[in-house]
Amino acid sequence: MKRKGIRIWTTHPSARDGEISWVRITVPTSGEEFSVGGSTTHEEGWSSWHECYFVDNGHLILQSESDGRDCDGRLSTYAEYAARIVSKGRVETKPHWNAGGEYSSPDGLTIAWNDVQSGQRDYAAEAAGY
Repeated sequence: MKRKGIRIWTTHPSARDGEISWVRITVPTSGEEFSVGGSTTHEEGWSSWHECYFVDNGHLILQSESDGRDCDGRLSTYAEYAARIVSKGRVETKPHWNAGGEYSSPDGLTIAWNDVQSGQRDYAAEAAGY
């Protein structure tokens, strides 16, 4: 059974030296969410990430969170992006340009994301009074 929704290319960090892999996902348009995430440990600490995609009011929404600790302390980030849905199953895209070409999507396009909100928390800076 084919899932109905918006098909997009997105990146997924692989376990091999932080390389990026492209994966094609289907974001449901029926009020459900598509979520993906992961965590890892490394010589300086740990890191985790989570992405949630959903449809709201004619837009594809991406909420992205990351958290981690290394030799400089703990840092958490949050961002939310929105892309306009232009037709059934499609979002607004733009040509994907990268000088090195190593970070190009398989179809040569990228989603035309608009920043909604973002923020970060630097725990070490807070502890130092900044």
